[in-house]
Amino acid sequence: MNGDGKPVAVVQSPSPQSNILFYRISPDSHWVAYTSDESGQDEIYLTTFPEGKGKWRVSSNGAYYMAWSENGKELFYTALTDDFFACPVIPNGAEVEVGTPQHLFHTPLAAIGVLFDVSSDGKRLLVNR
Repeated sequence: MNGDGKPVAVVQSPSPQSNILFYRISPDSHWVAYTSDESGQDEIYLTTFPEGKGKWRVSSNGAYYMAWSENGKELFYTALTDDFFACPVIPNGAEVEVGTPQHLFHTPLAAIGVLFDVSSDGKRLLVNR
């Protein structure tokens, strides 16, 4: 934190009826993944950080919490059904290619706290059950 300390909105809700819920900044600080209910259900989107230019949808059947792999090439998330997914994310300048999410497993989650996190090698998830 430095500079003049004035807050800057990176992502704006598209309407007063929609909400931005969770967010995670990528390891290289060039992207932010966030949850929005603008489609009528919670979904995960990406945009550039800190500019907030462009929008790419990551999930398609409802999702709410996410975590980046340490190298920033995968975004892990949990669907509304407590199913876990890994989605390839390939930055290309000011654009990003979002791959097809792969189902990993299903497990119930705790209702509070950090829901899960990813190990530094991206091979394990620590899940708060």
